[in-house]
Amino acid sequence: MPEIAHEANGRDHSSRDSLCSVAKMAGMWWVWLTVFPVLLWGVPGALWIRKIRPRATPLEWLTWSLAAGAVTIVPISYTLCFVLRSPLTPTTQAVAAFVSAALALGIRRPIIKTTDQTHTPLEGYVGTALVVCFAAVLTLHTAPKAVETTEIWAPCIHESAFLMLEDGSGHGLTVYDPSLKDWMSHRTMRTTEPAWGLSSILGHQRPGSMASIAQVIAIHGSAGPVIMTFIDYLLILGAATLLITKYCSSWLLSVFGAGAFLLGTRHVSLYMVNENMLALALILITISLLCRTTGYASLFISGLAFSLAVGIRPVVLTALPAALWFAPQGRRTRPAFAMAALLGLLPWLGTHAAAYGHALYHPSL
Repeated sequence: MPEIAHEANGRDHSSRDSLCSVAKMAGMWWVWLTVFPVLLWGVPGALWIRKIRPRATPLEWLTWSLAAGAVTIVPISYTLCFVLRSPLTPTTQAVAAFVSAALALGIRRPIIKTTDQTHTPLEGYVGTALVVCFAAVLTLHTAPKAVETTEIWAPCIHESAFLMLEDGSGHGLTVYDPSLKDWMSHRTMRTTEPAWGLSSILGHQRPGSMASIAQVIAIHGSAGPVIMTFIDYLLILGAATLLITKYCSSWLLSVFGAGAFLLGTRHVSLYMVNENMLALALILITISLLCRTTGYASLFISGLAFSLAVGIRPVVLTALPAALWFAPQGRRTRPAFAMAALLGLLPWLGTHAAAYGHALYHPSL
């Protein structure tokens, strides 16, 4: 009997230790996810959405805030790194987030008139929670390909992000290597000119892609691809739902349509972080903003979203007629959208000009 009691007591201690380990890990992830994307992207984006849609639904707040933060902070931080010839760091991201928030706060009066619209229950708190859970479950079931688990920097989008994070001037970038089961310091040796030494990777990657994925890897390291996959899924689900519910009142059809759309894009992904998915998410964000909101702040954010999508995948330019079709009616709306898109294209066109001598030339186009 004492031996049985001792074994049972040992099992209890083992169970408590396991629960403590799980709780500590969950708490750690909660802290890191709060830093990114909540604080660095979500908070500045929420300031923009407050001016764009003062009475936004929970799903609008979540989807558009995350997107507005991304489309303002990514080009700002990339420009800082490119001009200063310095790697992307959390400090750079914090400065970019501060600039984005300051610009949003600079809009002193609500120049946006919200459109009259009947919202579906899917856009409420319960529907928003379902969207987040669906995105999280799909993320956990999106296993990394072999090349991502054994060679962290092998896919071109990861390699390009590495060049944004480490230029050989420091002690290297330390990340956990699953194949070696240890922390490894990675360092690149490259010339910094022309174009900050990015011309080699630009042969098979676009600057918008490297600027976007580098954001999450700078905070989460080798866990970055998992977090970025969750962000892609969440943006696609949220924006697709907002587009469908704009024209369909059935929440069941909306859920089915958004889920089928995401599962289709997930099926064609070649690896965990696929730049095509992010570009598609940004196009959905652009159109959902244009068809559900009005005002110059909305046109500015939607134009930046479109330009970042073009910086990731230039073929997105074929969606320009659709964006203009959904743009609010008005003499100045389309020119305002075009000006915002051109402004957002400057970092990517400037990179092309520095690397190849021509802003509109890119070898992978």
